[in-house]
Amino acid sequence: MSRKYYYQNCTCQYRLETFIDGPLKRCRCYNNVNWEDFYSLINPNDLTHPLNCTLLMDELTSILEQPLSAYRDLTNIYYGEQLLPHFKHYHLTNVWQEFRNRPAEQQVLEEVLAIVAQWFQPERNICYSHIQTELDNIAEEALIHLRKQNPLHPIFAESHEQFSLWKHENIEENQWNDSNGREILNILYKIFVTELNIHGIASPKYRLSSQVYLLLIYIFGEKMSNHVISLTIVFQGVARRLGIRCDLVPYHCYLSWKPKW
Repeated sequence: MSRKYYYQNCTCQYRLETFIDGPLKRCRCYNNVNWEDFYSLINPNDLTHPLNCTLLMDELTSILEQPLSAYRDLTNIYYGEQLLPHFKHYHLTNVWQEFRNRPAEQQVLEEVLAIVAQWFQPERNICYSHIQTELDNIAEEALIHLRKQNPLHPIFAESHEQFSLWKHENIEENQWNDSNGREILNILYKIFVTELNIHGIASPKYRLSSQVYLLLIYIFGEKMSNHVISLTIVFQGVARRLGIRCDLVPYHCYLSWKPKW
């Protein structure tokens, strides 16, 4: 990661860390929880397996998801509902710290989106791998339309290894010249606003393709109160998979793109 890329993104990175760190600290200040007892429950001794918290979350989830006719201990159900958010927040705190310790090029925004969605909706099961798969599918759809429009586009000469690298790491520079890059962006725009998808679902403010809209519903539920920033991150993640660098504009829910960074 070059010095140029780092300084261009330091403002967004700082605001992102502040946004995540705030709820972590407030959780400890405002929740009436004896954290010493809570930590001893998760890590009773130094030999406790790292997956202990995950197993406890799975057990609590299985209790809460059972129909009342099959599991009638309402006391356990009640306390399970109270405990599960704390287990998830503890788990996500560790996930976030691991994310922050990675090199900058491995800190992709869609993973942050998954962490935020899980933090504010601990009662829902939101899987980062599912989000990754859906972004892969949208990128694949873009490639299908691009092949019909321009089968000689240089992206079709790229290897699977290169696509994998774009998927998992931020890119410092666009991989295509101006015209080839705009060709991909135009197709992405059409996909996101349903010009190439006749099965679009209308949202209150946007006419999004069904694939994009359902992904946003999966991330933030029916209300989608955070759908604008989510949409920009989804678009950025798909564009990166196709060798296009788009950056979030600080203090705004916009993406910026230019032929040469």
